[in-house]
Amino acid sequence: MTWSHSIGIVRGLSILFLLICAFGRADKQRKASALPDGSIDFSPNRRSLWASPLVVAYLIYGLVSLLMHIHGSLLNIMIAVVFGLLLFTIASSFPDTITVTDNGLDQAAWLRRHKRIRWAAIVEIKAGGGMVTITGADGTKIVHTHQLPDRPRLFAEIKRHCGENLPSDFPDEATGKS
Repeated sequence: MTWSHSIGIVRGLSILFLLICAFGRADKQRKASALPDGSIDFSPNRRSLWASPLVVAYLIYGLVSLLMHIHGSLLNIMIAVVFGLLLFTIASSFPDTITVTDNGLDQAAWLRRHKRIRWAAIVEIKAGGGMVTITGADGTKIVHTHQLPDRPRLFAEIKRHCGENLPSDFPDEATGKS
């Protein structure tokens, strides 16, 4: 009796489970955490923190396996390239931690540079599609994704720190308008 089909099904279901954990929404009841220095931390779910590296490791294993058995076929090369692009996309989309400080917003990324926007430099705030994008005067963008907790708290902190200098496009959901 061969178990190869069962192993393939289990492997497929496990990667699906990891993808759901890595890119799932933040828990509704989870709040941003206040740090001892007075800053506020919006960090991803714990399940995203452990599932995302596992997805990346699995994709690296799959890519290496593909490359070892490529045999020069054009279709296999195209599959390996698509798999590599998928690996890069998933690895770079790992949820970033946003920290609200007295000086502005900081975003610490996993594979990208850290970003910082001062409160006075915020020129645009867009909300939609489960994301809030905050743009600074120099073009820097900080994105609060659906994987990060406490979106209302982020809006409240922006409103508190920016005061009268809120951008004209400040989302209605943040001000409580209908």
